[in-house]
Amino acid sequence: SQSTFEDSVQKTTNQKFVLKVASLTEKSLQKKFSKIHEEKNTIKFIDHLQALVQQHRSKNLFLYLATIAESRQNLKKIQQFTKQQSDFLFGISSKTMVGLTNEEKQEILKNKVSKTFFKISQKNALQKKNFIDIFVEQLQKQRRICEQNIQLTPKIYIQFYSVKAQDFQ
Repeated sequence: SQSTFEDSVQKTTNQKFVLKVASLTEKSLQKKFSKIHEEKNTIKFIDHLQALVQQHRSKNLFLYLATIAESRQNLKKIQQFTKQQSDFLFGISSKTMVGLTNEEKQEILKNKVSKTFFKISQKNALQKKNFIDIFVEQLQKQRRICEQNIQLTPKIYIQFYSVKAQDFQ
């Protein structure tokens, strides 16, 4: 009779524990899912702002001509730099290209550049990237920014800051 009593106490304790875990799990999931609606609204708002900015830029293109011209110049400089430093960045030497047809050169260039970008994309934040990887990534980011400026793509980010009541006053 003592063991049945202990068994029933153990079952009751286990049931209470399971109910407590289930309750906590449900609360945490509700908390997470309630924020999804807020995130969806934030994304919609950002999309709306980007559409408004894009519309303004399209209507008032003359205001952005200097930015477009500057971005085109920067893009050309990045392309020239990349060609000049191709041996360093991608391991492509102009000496090894002597005597090859244009098609063969293009195929070799395509393969080397593709391999380099694939290798860089496979490395995550935990893996150590070498100087070349970081340099190529930065060139790509700079190139992407120039292309977005040429296309007048708006870049809108919303950041929320918490302000203490005493600082606000």
